[in-house]
Amino acid sequence: MAIDPRVRKARAKLERLLAARPEVRLIDVGAEGPGNGVVLRVHLVPGTEASALAIPGAVDGVAVRVVAGEYRVQGTPGRSAC
Repeated sequence: MAIDPRVRKARAKLERLLAARPEVRLIDVGAEGPGNGVVLRVHLVPGTEASALAIPGAVDGVAVRVVAGEYRVQGTPGRSAC
């Protein structure tokens, strides 16, 4: 999927704003839903209050959504993931 340059710039701006925060796990581009356009998604550690991070609702006209999730490396059973 090709990403609009405007969306890329908005993502870079959001990354500069939030990426250094330990509560932020990932900032990516995703679909809002069928036919609803593209959004920036900020993935946070579960239990993090998004309001405490001052996450904007949109960046340069691109909507921002918050997703909470705990992410781990999946490895082969019996082998270390590191």
